[in-house]
Amino acid sequence: MKKVLFTGGGSAGHVLPNIALIEELLSSGDADVCYMGTDGIEKRLIADWKIPYYQIECPKLIRGGLPAWKKNIKIPAAFMRAEKQALEGLRIYQPDVVFSKGGYVALPVIFAARKLKIPCLAHESDFSLGLANRISAPKCEYVF
Repeated sequence: MKKVLFTGGGSAGHVLPNIALIEELLSSGDADVCYMGTDGIEKRLIADWKIPYYQIECPKLIRGGLPAWKKNIKIPAAFMRAEKQALEGLRIYQPDVVFSKGGYVALPVIFAARKLKIPCLAHESDFSLGLANRISAPKCEYVF
């Protein structure tokens, strides 16, 4: 049985498509699944599914001018911590593949998965790739 780690978050738009896939995989018995995300909306939405949840603390880019720049200056260090947390969760769960729906939480998960040579897939529902999927696309085997 394949082990699939889902990631994506920041808004329900990144999580609900993952839930549809999780529901299908669980009902068919085709895969063992888990989720990696923050303490945000993804954690609340996934809780009903009673699957393993690996929580990471992930920085979110704040867009717009000088005030944003001052807040974003801490992102590199926070991203490295998030990537380390993702590595720990990936080593515990040992997925066969990571499926990302995008959103800021997906970036450290994709980066960590590639360090462990775990194949990654990304899905984008919008007309053009969001920032997280644009950054992670070169690290993914497929972007849908």
